Amino acid sequence: MKIEVETDKRINVNALWSGKQIILCKKRPIKTLINGGDWVGLWPTKNGESQMKHRNLPVESGDFALSDAGYDYFQNIYDEYPKNEYIAKVEYYQIDGTQLLLWQELNDTDEFMLWDIELGPYKYFKSGKRKNFLAIYRVYKIDDEIKESDLRNESNTLPRYKKLSEEKSQKIINNLSNAKPVLSDSEFEERKNKILKIIENYQPMVFKNRIFNKIELTKRDNTTKYFEEIDLKQNSLENKYCIFCGVELPYEAIYCYRCGREQYVIQ
Repeated sequence: MKIEVETDKRINVNALWSGKQIILCKKRPIKTLINGGDWVGLWPTKNGESQMKHRNLPVESGDFALSDAGYDYFQNIYDEYPKNEYIAKVEYYQIDGTQLLLWQELNDTDEFMLWDIELGPYKYFKSGKRKNFLAIYRVYKIDDEIKESDLRNESNTLPRYKKLSEEKSQKIINNLSNAKPVLSDSEFEERKNKILKIIENYQPMVFKNRIFNKIELTKRDNTTKYFEEIDLKQNSLENKYCIFCGVELPYEAIYCYRCGREQYVIQ
């Protein structure tokens, strides 16, 4: 088993490492299933840093503009290159990323404040791609540094989609119990639930119209909170359940509205 690697701009990855940020916006879930959870390695890149340093307007599609808070944070980390000793357990939630109010609410609660809203997440998602995800990261510090020599490009994939070598992946998996969370359980859960409460109003309309009228946070066990669907619209379709997260879905659903994963076709 090889651990997939999440590559992103250095400011985003450093913010995840420090616990300043626990979310990223994504168009593609990246996963390595370990002990029932999706785990990724974290790898920072310097893409677009010249444009960000001089606060130039974005020109390339992959360039984005920092907010004032993001620029101050970027200045503080610009000359810092700490060891990459972090991995993360990730949960993906499908959203409508083209709604500016979503990013404004996350910014107002200090949960996604590094980027200019219109020239950051809104620009990233406004291309009209059907899948928009908000990824929540529970970041852990491990005992071993992840080096560039540990990364392996997968054949027939874009360069940014990488995996760790088999040897490095197995070493991390074997020592996962020694990994130390960046944030305490209580702080992480408090921030996660605050984010989930915000994004419940920004699910894709296809899901709002066809799957549920209303969602709320409920407690399934002593440690983890999930979205549960309630007040389902009446329809003649048989219901089924997501094979990954267990949430109830209409029989016709192709993707889970909570975790975003594609469902197996049952003949």
